[in-house]
Amino acid sequence: MKSHYISVNGIKARYIDEGEGDQTLVFVHGLAGSVDYWEKNIPYFSKKVRVIALDLVGCGKTDKPKLKYKNEMFINFLKNFLDLLNIKKCILVGHSMGGGICLQIAVDFPGYVEQLILVSSAGFYKKLPLPYRLASLPFLSKFLLKARSPDIMAAMIRYFAYEKNAISDDFVDRASDYWHSDGAINAMRGTVSQNVNFRGIKKSLIKKIKQKALQLKVPVTVIWGKDDNLLSLKGAEMAKQLMPHAKVYLLDHCGHMPQLEHPEEFNRIVDELFTK
Repeated sequence: MKSHYISVNGIKARYIDEGEGDQTLVFVHGLAGSVDYWEKNIPYFSKKVRVIALDLVGCGKTDKPKLKYKNEMFINFLKNFLDLLNIKKCILVGHSMGGGICLQIAVDFPGYVEQLILVSSAGFYKKLPLPYRLASLPFLSKFLLKARSPDIMAAMIRYFAYEKNAISDDFVDRASDYWHSDGAINAMRGTVSQNVNFRGIKKSLIKKIKQKALQLKVPVTVIWGKDDNLLSLKGAEMAKQLMPHAKVYLLDHCGHMPQLEHPEEFNRIVDELFTK
């Protein structure tokens, strides 16, 4: 995948732009993620439609300035990115934290989104594993997030996958490189502190996501791993309650990263949503 760079709000951002067609598919990763989280999906869809993926501010190869990493900043960053690429309408796909961002885009700027796909999306249920909750504590976060040797990085990433072999050593190496880049720890700490406390995802964010979900007007598809040990399957159940019109797909033997763990099934589900 060839990387491109563009200035968004004065921030140098990396993105992928592959394929062409009447429809555009935009992939948005989760916390501390990158375009690499879609590496098993982009080649498939770029043969059919235009595919865009970007590294959000503070992530991957995008700049990591000293900012307050609030949700509003991510939303504004994504919206302005779409404007710069002249994307007027797209199928928007958000994974984990990216799901919450995409959901809010779909409500606040409905003209941009023809369909919304939420993949193991954050914001529907507050429960999180202990390490994430500890990382929200200022006196512990700096110590915890510095524990980033290659072995620890591999263990962290693969811990959230049910299919461990789906996460290659090469993928882990790239994630480790991003994690070691200037500003990465501060960006991660800032994002976590804005969204998480010791009890889990903050009530204020949960409330906002639920309110936005009730306002959605576009078709919604929810994809979730049945063995997700980062964001509980109860999140998918809550999403269905709030959005009864949504199509929900629960994947067997799958953890937090359906697009990497079961790419063929993931691609098939998404492929069915395109206009034939």
